[in-house]
Amino acid sequence: MTETVAEIMDPDFCHASHGDSVGQLLHELTAHGLASVPVLDVSGRPIATATLSDLQSCRHVEELTAHPGHAVTSVHHNASIQEAARALAEHKAERLILVDDGGIAVGAVSALDLLRALLGFGVDRGERSPNTPARGHWSPSVWFNLDSVGHIPAAPGIIVLARADEGSHPGLLWVEATSNLHERLDEMLRLPQQSAELEALLGVYPRKLVLRVLIVPEGKRRDRILRALHSLLKRAPESELAPRGLEGKSE
Repeated sequence: MTETVAEIMDPDFCHASHGDSVGQLLHELTAHGLASVPVLDVSGRPIATATLSDLQSCRHVEELTAHPGHAVTSVHHNASIQEAARALAEHKAERLILVDDGGIAVGAVSALDLLRALLGFGVDRGERSPNTPARGHWSPSVWFNLDSVGHIPAAPGIIVLARADEGSHPGLLWVEATSNLHERLDEMLRLPQQSAELEALLGVYPRKLVLRVLIVPEGKRRDRILRALHSLLKRAPESELAPRGLEGKSE
């Protein structure tokens, strides 16, 4: 059962930050049917909420960061689903921004995300075929093998490996960011790994691992997503993380 908002958050959420194109932001908001976007400072902390009207009346995102207008609604990523739903309702916000211990934005949830969690449903991110992983959407879980890796593009992003033992729920085992998903995954399968923990994980046969990737070209966004996933990895019970023959957590 889902307990915290970190478990249902969208780590690749739409936001405005220093250097972004106003035109591109307007396009993203229109494409996703959003009426506002959180504004982050150079360190990734949410400082305001910009509406469509705000974006249409400025030429550069820096104008929004220099003169923040509407307040942003945020909670800690370890907040319960009930706490998050209450905050969203009290502030009548479109989305809730999740922050880590340092106040850095690591994800977002919508009212629909919270409603589905409260009712016991999963979160639908509009996943596509593993043959065509789309930017902004996690690929579906596939077996970690050469055939699956062959469909992964040579693009920057996030790699997640999870256990898929028969009769059990997948357990998060390994997360990392890379500038080339296809190349890095191929290296994992073919070459010895510098990390003893990862090498031990990959050396267990039969290898019952599933793979998911997220294409994220922006370096700062990859860093935020990676921090959020590492937080989930650290909070998971030891029994959920360690496969047979492997002790400890992977980072």
